[in-house]
Amino acid sequence: MGPPTEEQQIAVQRFLTLRPLKIAAFAGAGKTTTLKLLAEARDARGVYLAFNKSIAADAAHKFPRSVDCRTTHSIAFRAVMPRFRSSTKLTERLYPKQLAQEMRYQDRVFPGSIRLNRDHQAHLVLGTINRFCQSGDPEITHRHVPKYGRLLGAKDEVVSEIRSWALQQANVIWAKMLNTTDQMPLGHDGYLKAWSLSCGELRT
Repeated sequence: MGPPTEEQQIAVQRFLTLRPLKIAAFAGAGKTTTLKLLAEARDARGVYLAFNKSIAADAAHKFPRSVDCRTTHSIAFRAVMPRFRSSTKLTERLYPKQLAQEMRYQDRVFPGSIRLNRDHQAHLVLGTINRFCQSGDPEITHRHVPKYGRLLGAKDEVVSEIRSWALQQANVIWAKMLNTTDQMPLGHDGYLKAWSLSCGELRT
């Protein structure tokens, strides 16, 4: 690694003021190198959040021991885990057929003669929960219900009724997923969302 650039030196100087610092840079511009310089400039603990495990593992060899190199999911898992009895609930994935069986869904006919079988219903409900988990929203709403399959050509009033049903079901399932005594899997996106809803407490 060569000597720090002028921009990197400025970043280090501002970092040493202990004031909040935000650095914006394109891919390959040397963000990781700059962060390493910041970590070495101060005798303090820090956390480096990486996109995946391999990047986190590689960073761990580059940063001082005072920096904990982790993924966001790893941070979330460690924070959420104490609330649950086992890690299985957190890491297992919930599949549509599994949900349909657990909730005992039966073929359902909505207004407009739109029939959704048990698997279609499960896909719709899980799709709603997945979109919620991948959003920054604090609660599940109608806008998280995906509009695909037989809903694409349906009238607005029909779509509205189906979405209302899916929203109600999604809230029921999400509550079961968060219930520490229920066997309904929470999954990786689920515990990440649960962590973010609890204000993103860090456990390092």
